[in-house]
Amino acid sequence: RRKRIYRRAGLIFEAVFFLFFTFTRGEPLLGVVEAMSLPDFWRRAVFLVFFYALLQIVLWPLRYLSGWRLEKKYGMSKQPFTGWFADTLKAQGLGVLIFVAGALVFFSTLRAYPGQWWWVLAWITFAFSAFFLTIFPVLILPLFTAVRRSKKRRLPRAYKKRSSAV
Repeated sequence: RRKRIYRRAGLIFEAVFFLFFTFTRGEPLLGVVEAMSLPDFWRRAVFLVFFYALLQIVLWPLRYLSGWRLEKKYGMSKQPFTGWFADTLKAQGLGVLIFVAGALVFFSTLRAYPGQWWWVLAWITFAFSAFFLTIFPVLILPLFTAVRRSKKRRLPRAYKKRSSAV
């Protein structure tokens, strides 16, 4: 029940955050980014990184309450705070990379293919999904969980039986 309340509060925080940026047109952040002497592409990337960081700072208290404190309170997690915090930082690092890359690809595609952007982005999304599904278990999952080899060299019969049926 509390987890749902925290999720709803997070949605409200995000909506207020996006409305603030919509009505201010991002002027406070744009002023900081435009003062940097960077090429246009890199200024956009820095703007997106700052935008993402501000959003995560706004959502941090809810992430802490629902992600660590609530789970600790009800015995759903044995992970110490430092481990949880490290996992959260890793997730945010991956999140900012995917967010910035996706937004830059999206806006570049809109500019390059104004009439056909939707199908170009559909193919890009398909390719990214296939790539991500391929690398996720090999590169990303081990960042968050300890993957160990089984001590048993042989697979149980039930697994062999199921795999031979396929």
